[in-house]
Amino acid sequence: MLAKRYAQALFDWSEEKKRTDAILTDVRSLRIILRDCPVLRSFLDNSGLSEAKRSAILRKLFQGRLGEETLTYLLFLSRKNRLSLLDGILTAFQEIHDDHRRRVSVEATVAKALKRDQLEAMLRWVEVKTGKIPRLHQTIDPAVIGGVCLKIGDQIYDGTIRCQLDRFARATIHHTLN
Repeated sequence: MLAKRYAQALFDWSEEKKRTDAILTDVRSLRIILRDCPVLRSFLDNSGLSEAKRSAILRKLFQGRLGEETLTYLLFLSRKNRLSLLDGILTAFQEIHDDHRRRVSVEATVAKALKRDQLEAMLRWVEVKTGKIPRLHQTIDPAVIGGVCLKIGDQIYDGTIRCQLDRFARATIHHTLN
């Protein structure tokens, strides 16, 4: 909840400054860095460092690599001792941005890459279902065997063969036991 409030403040500030796209680029970069660098995540969660030390490290790490507005925001979070919320803030910022632009993030898990016509049909279905423009992230997972599992926001539409086999197995076990 707190991360969402900080994300909303960042979004409102970025809109006011007309720097939302630049900050969004930085947000996406920071999300990747946090995902791939557990040492940085550990640093952000370490409130034992003085604010001056944290700020100096942030400047050294990100000066010239992130926009000035984004670095200023990171330093603000450091002063407020809220760097541990950064991952949640970045995720919430992306969601707020998508909602504001009438976009929706869609995670599709498939056994093999979808063909162009399948992809277009799926994206049209999502757009009709949500009334928003889908932003697709496709994951290949041979374990699903076939079909597609869509995650749209907090909704999951699982049409994979793996899911159907799991349901069948549960129903068979339930029927056998009763």
